[in-house]
Amino acid sequence: MSGDHYDESITLGHLIRALSQDRQVPFLNYQHAMWSLPNHGLGGDNVHPTYVEYNRIAWFNPEDLDYGYNLRNLLSLEALQRMYESRVATPGPLDSEPAGYLGSGTLADPFIIDELAFVHTGFLSTVTPSVYYRYDSNYGFGFRAMATSQGESGIHVELLDASMQPIATGSVWAENWLSPGTYYVRILPEGTPQQTGEAYQFVAMDTDIQMPTVPQNFTVSSANGTVTLNWSASSDNQAVAGYRVFRNGRTYATTPELWFVDTDVVSGQEYVYSVSAFDRADIESYHSTLSHIVVQGEQPPVNHPPILAQVGNQTIRVGQPVQFTIQASDEDPGSILEYAAAGTN
Repeated sequence: MSGDHYDESITLGHLIRALSQDRQVPFLNYQHAMWSLPNHGLGGDNVHPTYVEYNRIAWFNPEDLDYGYNLRNLLSLEALQRMYESRVATPGPLDSEPAGYLGSGTLADPFIIDELAFVHTGFLSTVTPSVYYRYDSNYGFGFRAMATSQGESGIHVELLDASMQPIATGSVWAENWLSPGTYYVRILPEGTPQQTGEAYQFVAMDTDIQMPTVPQNFTVSSANGTVTLNWSASSDNQAVAGYRVFRNGRTYATTPELWFVDTDVVSGQEYVYSVSAFDRADIESYHSTLSHIVVQGEQPPVNHPPILAQVGNQTIRVGQPVQFTIQASDEDPGSILEYAAAGTN
């Protein structure tokens, strides 16, 4: 999804993941899988997935899985295989029991949110009318806590500071900008909790899901056996952290600069380049336009410095002559070496 629905699609994906994890059913998050591919696995129209060739969309070699259609088909087959294994071959849980969450959900021992996005299935009852989570933030960012109930009662979410004072509350979710520090999330029913307990799915996530803008004015030139790339700065709702350079469709380099020089090229050979921007949350922009270039010229030979052999130490009396031999080597063929020596009293 894009536009106004993109935020909702990311949040919904996390909630479905939490429910799937609780029910032990396969969850195929195609959008998440595509995110790390070049241009998010999308072709030039930014709508249809990429593919190697028309008749190779079911090839699953490592190099083929850089393309959207190929990755989608592999994920679909893996999901079907997992369904067969868990429901037909050897019925049971899809995964082994997880190591568990840190904490127990009480105020004294809250569940620890150790990563974002964080998902968890909890229970509210007359015995446990509230569940607490704790998050330690090392930097400032937008934080969202969301919970959906599987019972009749609604869910109320409270975002609390280190002194347990509310900074944001709401039905189903609460979000706010967090500065570095310690924060808590309290989950409680909006009505009277059932004595037998009601399950809920909880998600904590970074609200920064906005992609940086695409690098503009992308140019590629070649001289002296090298390729030079230049582009204009991208912008982001928070800050651009750097740029990824792609060569022949694959991630090639990362740089904080607005330029890049590729010296690992062969004169006369053609290369295809593009560049993308990414932010602190590693959310990547779409790629710039593709640019083809044939390497021009040859790189000037490198003049390596001579390597001087150790002369050694000598002890002499004042006024006595000293003799020593100077030897050096040079890896550049045909080099003529000149020697000079100087000393002090």
